Amino acid sequence: EECVRLGSVYGTFDVNGVLRGEKTISRHVISVADAARAQVKELLSSSLKDHSLTICPDYWIDSHKKISYLGVSVTIVDDQYVYKSIDLCCKSFEYRKKTAENTLKVLHNCLSFYGVNSLADVNIVCDRGSNFVCAFKEFKPIFCCGHRLNNIVKLAVFQNNNNNKRKAGGVSVNLANIPDKNSSTITSEDNKGDNHKSSSEDSASSSDDEDFGNELALTVVKRKRTFDKTAILPKNEMLVCHMDITIDRIPPAAKHILDVLNKCKNIVKYVKKAGINNDIQEEGGVTLHQSCIVRWLSMSNLLESILKSFKITKRLLIARNKQSLTIDLDKITIKQLVLVLKPLKHVMTVFQTGNLPSLHLVLLCKLRLKISLSSYKSLFEYVNTYCNPDKIDENEDEIEESDDYESEGIKRFRERLFNLIDELLVLDDRHYCATMLHPKYRFVKSCTAQERSQCHQYVRKELMVLHDEYLATNTYENPPELNQKN
Repeated sequence: EECVRLGSVYGTFDVNGVLRGEKTISRHVISVADAARAQVKELLSSSLKDHSLTICPDYWIDSHKKISYLGVSVTIVDDQYVYKSIDLCCKSFEYRKKTAENTLKVLHNCLSFYGVNSLADVNIVCDRGSNFVCAFKEFKPIFCCGHRLNNIVKLAVFQNNNNNKRKAGGVSVNLANIPDKNSSTITSEDNKGDNHKSSSEDSASSSDDEDFGNELALTVVKRKRTFDKTAILPKNEMLVCHMDITIDRIPPAAKHILDVLNKCKNIVKYVKKAGINNDIQEEGGVTLHQSCIVRWLSMSNLLESILKSFKITKRLLIARNKQSLTIDLDKITIKQLVLVLKPLKHVMTVFQTGNLPSLHLVLLCKLRLKISLSSYKSLFEYVNTYCNPDKIDENEDEIEESDDYESEGIKRFRERLFNLIDELLVLDDRHYCATMLHPKYRFVKSCTAQERSQCHQYVRKELMVLHDEYLATNTYENPPELNQKN
């Protein structure tokens, strides 16, 4: 149409003089890309010089072409104290295995163009994938707490991929037959050879929070003041490492929770396959969402969607002679499961703040999570204060559960989440310092005096390092007044 318009205005003309060839367009795209990279390199130079540049590498796979990519995003604070996040690059992974050595090679090739010649000059944030843990072991990375929380939820409901590995390497624990204090403490074997091997080989198609170890880049002294676990678990259950509990050793009430969760997944699977979502929407319901093991807290979205369309979905399934999917499907259990997952879902949204720093929120969120999961009453208070859940309309003759009622299975699930967060979500000095350096939380009142003292010592140590670097790169001259007096 544009050519016809130009012909009507200018008459007959040569098309080759208007339309560019593919080589010309290709050269222009390359020149524009090089100019943009040069601008980004100039923008990152000052932050790189001050060692304030943070990189966040991650793997992902094209589900259509099955090609693996390594993406790198960077965050900086410029001279005007503006926080910026840039998607630096996304390059196809040329090696067959995502080992630590291959990861470092590809990462160096991506960063060298922008002047990053050594990873020691940048800060690193990554998940606990075995390849990343091994590759960045010498560079003191900060591990992503969002990945860890998502995997804590999967581990709590026994949906973790590494569950079979731990079952083979650890000791099965029966909560009903736990020894007393006088008997020997239950321990699990530590297969160092397997751990070392998994650090250097590619065990999954994409990097994820695979390692549930608590090895930290920077150590932090354990808090002396902890939450009173005796109010949550019996004394004999405190001897158990909750990561090593297998699904065949949990009480029947907890197994009922897993059965309800599996039934919900089967319902969503059938609804997706049969195309019933449109019928649910036409009758005033919401679309049912599937749960994906790599999508953060998608299980909570699945349960919420079923809860909002519970009656409609059940009626449509019965009309299709699929009432077997709804047998023993407990709506109260689904509602309480959603309630338990609400605080974690809220914390995940707090972590993902977009173009705002969130490192200082990790300590606060962990403390708040432990308080909310310490009792059913605290859970209700947290949800009503921060989450603002949507209330579902129900018939007057339908019996609603009391706010003070908590089923035995939900109690077990809530206690397991509490203890897994305490065991696995371990923070280092930098999380405490980030909270202390925030003007709103600088007193860190929820921490002990020992933690505050250790945090102050770490800040002073880092300030001395910065001061020594400044003295090494800058020369001082005597003031003019002193020269005149001399």
